[in-house]
Amino acid sequence: MSPIRAAFLITELRVGGAERCLTRLATELHSEQFQVEVYSLAPPPPADRGELAQLLRERGIPTHFLDLSSPWQIRTAVQKFRQALDRQRPAIIQSFLFHANVVASLAAKPWPAMRVVHGLRVADPRAWRHWVERFSARRADKVVCVSEAVARFARARSRIDSAKIVTIPNGIDCDFVDAQSATPLSALGPAPGRRAITALGRLDPQKGLDWLLETAAIFLPQLPQHDLVIVGDGPERAALAAQAQRLKIAERVWMPGWRKDALGILKASDLFVMTSRWEGMPNALLEAMACSLPVVATRVEGVEELVAEFSDRQLVSPTDTEGLVHRVVKLARDRQLAEELAAANRWQIQQHFSLERMVAKYQQLYQRLLLVDENRADQGG
Repeated sequence: MSPIRAAFLITELRVGGAERCLTRLATELHSEQFQVEVYSLAPPPPADRGELAQLLRERGIPTHFLDLSSPWQIRTAVQKFRQALDRQRPAIIQSFLFHANVVASLAAKPWPAMRVVHGLRVADPRAWRHWVERFSARRADKVVCVSEAVARFARARSRIDSAKIVTIPNGIDCDFVDAQSATPLSALGPAPGRRAITALGRLDPQKGLDWLLETAAIFLPQLPQHDLVIVGDGPERAALAAQAQRLKIAERVWMPGWRKDALGILKASDLFVMTSRWEGMPNALLEAMACSLPVVATRVEGVEELVAEFSDRQLVSPTDTEGLVHRVVKLARDRQLAEELAAANRWQIQQHFSLERMVAKYQQLYQRLLLVDENRADQGG
């Protein structure tokens, strides 16, 4: 039996949460049963951010870049991806992220038999996106949401047909996490012997890092042995650095930018903190829990599903400054409690959010879609 051809489309292939998910899924599915090709709307990433594209190539997965300079070049993107589909003729089109979902829906129109699966990864509050998501989902056969919270959001705000929605949480390879070595914090700037409270993610208003810095100005004076490390890059970098200066905490706040060894930094940290204003199922939190870290995070989409029964001791509302300060200080000082929650977080990931579990659910989804087509063909319909 010939392998099932699948086209995976994403906005870009720089290292990020959705990009890691695509790469993990593609490399695990690409076998005798599935023949995967990956497409990026953007040009190839710079060499220092190209590890995912390199991994795909090493695994023998054809990887194509449509070389668009702007995510708003929708017409050109549709034309280029349609040409790729005409060449490959996949049975399954899996898109990841907002722009890729739109392009996949429009490009697949000439081939009604191609099964289109969208990926909905965040509960973005912007109203115009809800309309576009609802429009593009009409051509999709299924819409994969990364958490039940995102699924509820898709039904209520984007008004996507409930029959199309499937929830498949993100997964992580714990063996890969375990193989990573801790990064010496002194390599990031803190003096030897300092301890780290670490945040990880794109420096974007969504992540609430401005609020984290306001809160750090309260909790850092109570934790003289700790510094705040914010790993990542993005449009807010300069503003956050200036804010730390205004708050007079710049000497205890380190922003080393994007780092390839993010897992190593997490392994060297005492505590992970996440202050997002909205999410879907944050990969940074997944990674921190897999690294056996206690966490303090905002109670936004997907987070409570990740942390589960340990939510009350690790989660706060996105506006609860007092609660955030209390939990950070408590976990930084109480090593026994921190170790208990760290072990519980790691167990939660191993039991419910493994890479194997995620891949199996996608595989089952694709096979069910194609089985329906086979049954229709057998019945002459």
